[in-house]
Amino acid sequence: KILSPQKVIPAFQFEVYGAKLHDDLDNILKKMYNQSFSQFPVFNEKGEVIEIISSNTIARWLSKQIDKDGIIVENPTVALLIPEIEFKQNYKFIDRICDVYTAYSLFINQIQTKNRNLDVLFITNDGKPSEKLLGLITIEDIANKV
Repeated sequence: KILSPQKVIPAFQFEVYGAKLHDDLDNILKKMYNQSFSQFPVFNEKGEVIEIISSNTIARWLSKQIDKDGIIVENPTVALLIPEIEFKQNYKFIDRICDVYTAYSLFINQIQTKNRNLDVLFITNDGKPSEKLLGLITIEDIANKV
């Protein structure tokens, strides 16, 4: 394991679901429920990650929508959630040949230097944000691999 550690691909390779700013929030919430995930990336028109939305972001946004008649929002889009992100651009990119120990250390380093968890590591071929996502890793995912 030390001399030849497991690589993040194929261990964390899967189709990454996400949304664009103009997408309906209703569809995203259904996908989050059906797929049982608590965060999703937001893509620009080129398919590049511009932010990540979490269930906490959605809860903060919903709490601002409450008035005396309850929550009334018609046709909300993903763009409405962006201002409610607690820690903006709290993610990093790694390449496909990154090993699980290096990936794990990125999470630990974030905690030690910024006193908060990194939301996600996005995996691309060469670790560049402009490349297609091959998968992603959360700290919960990788804790079982190291």
